[in-house]
Amino acid sequence: MKYLLALAFLTTAAFGQPRDIFDYTGQNNAPAGTKRLVFIAAKGTHGGGGQHEFLAGAAYLARRINETYPQAFAVVYPDSNWPKDLTKADAIIVLLNHGGRAADDANIKAACDRGAGFAAIHYGVEAKIGSQGKNYLDWMGGFFETFYSVNPTWDASVQPGQHPVANGVKAFSAKDEWYYHMRFVPEMKGITPVLSAIAPLNTVRFKTGDKPSPHGGNPHVLADVKAGKPQHLAWAFDRPKGGRGFGFTGFHFFANMTNDSFRTTMLNGVAWAAGLEIPANGIATKTPTQAELDAMMAEARGAGAMPVGNAKPVFETPLMTAKNPKPRILDIDVAIKNAKELYLVASDQGSISCDWATWIEPRLILADGKGIDVTTLKWKGEERGYGRTQIGKNNAGGPIQVEDQVYANGIGTHASSTIAYDLPAGVERFTAKGAIDDGGMVRAGKLSDAAMRFHISTALLR
Repeated sequence: MKYLLALAFLTTAAFGQPRDIFDYTGQNNAPAGTKRLVFIAAKGTHGGGGQHEFLAGAAYLARRINETYPQAFAVVYPDSNWPKDLTKADAIIVLLNHGGRAADDANIKAACDRGAGFAAIHYGVEAKIGSQGKNYLDWMGGFFETFYSVNPTWDASVQPGQHPVANGVKAFSAKDEWYYHMRFVPEMKGITPVLSAIAPLNTVRFKTGDKPSPHGGNPHVLADVKAGKPQHLAWAFDRPKGGRGFGFTGFHFFANMTNDSFRTTMLNGVAWAAGLEIPANGIATKTPTQAELDAMMAEARGAGAMPVGNAKPVFETPLMTAKNPKPRILDIDVAIKNAKELYLVASDQGSISCDWATWIEPRLILADGKGIDVTTLKWKGEERGYGRTQIGKNNAGGPIQVEDQVYANGIGTHASSTIAYDLPAGVERFTAKGAIDDGGMVRAGKLSDAAMRFHISTALLR
């Protein structure tokens, strides 16, 4: 946290105190009448740099709120430093790799029960059916329900609705992982659509006779898309017992922060959820440059830890899950000639539970056929969803083991994770084996929910 505090932008409130987005004591001691917004954000990416940059996004939103509203004090908690006291919070905003932890949090529930606002962005809108889903319906009127909602990446032509959250928002197009077909409260009572679009049929990965999938498609969404029903990508919710909710399904790609209407919707939404008045033309902000976006991401990761640069994906494995475990080990062999940087990415494809990713025998192959053991190189940066990234050990510190075979040479981590290397000259290929460590395969005597893909991204020599 020290580097974030050092880099934090300070703004001065009307009550004369600086409002640092990591000054939790300052927010707690703020004068009566202050609107307190609490952001909780996952640290780390999902599928590589520029994706699920939730800590960077939360920091941007919180700072703009503090700049715009003298009576507001927004702070950001990385999910590794989860807030324990929300008794004064006027709104809780979550940007998480699955909303389950928030939906189960007793302090968030108590805050919402007394009328605090609640907002969730992108993967943070997903919760499990049952108590989690019920809480989300109570707090923000809708959520991503598996086997009902879908999460395709598509270029949506978005139309704004009639609501203060849509102030200053114009029709726009943006490619993102726009979740849609949310599970809303009955008759959408209290719901006002803020952003809507007509989803093309190719965004439903399901056809009649197929087996429904948790995120890809099902008969319900297929019927509604065929009927041309508008799909709501963001919404506002007035709770029947008081309090406000806001859901926003996009924001997989951090680059969409340069889209003025996309960015304004998120800002308006979190401010509205906290009970702040939205200007007639929306919350006005300068369009960030790519250099500014890169700086935000670098700050969120720590100085120089995970530069994004011009890294591009070049390889992706099929889905690997504990419940469909064949093959248990996937071979990876990728041409990376002329690359200057290598990114090893393991993306979670489910609840992030038990995603013990292992890179077994990773090697760089030179033009003369000689190899370099990647485990002997020092990475330039790494991040992971849980636990530790370790050489020769799994995520929990035990031996790397797949189908009871121990592998001494490898890297253990936990999806979502990214490990970055500067490459020596002359490298032509990268080889490895990707697997779910035995430690993540079983929980309570049953196959776990572990699900992941392995990806390779590179940045080329200029």
